Amino acid sequence: MSQMQRVGADPRVCMGSGLCEHIAPTHFKVENGAVTLIEEVVAPDREDEVTEAVDACPTRALRLLSGP
Repeated sequence: MSQMQRVGADPRVCMGSGLCEHIAPTHFKVENGAVTLIEEVVAPDREDEVTEAVDACPTRALRLLSGP
């Protein structure tokens, strides 16, 4: 059994580009120029889009985490 993935965000690093919200709107929202997490746990059927959003972040404010 694989561990559940989670996603983390650092709003202090975020520049508010909105790419994450565009790619994975079920997990990210950009408000007032900074990212907020809508959902921290990444369901298996959302892994591809969340990974794409993390990779697309221009400031690397997003990261994938493993475990509970």
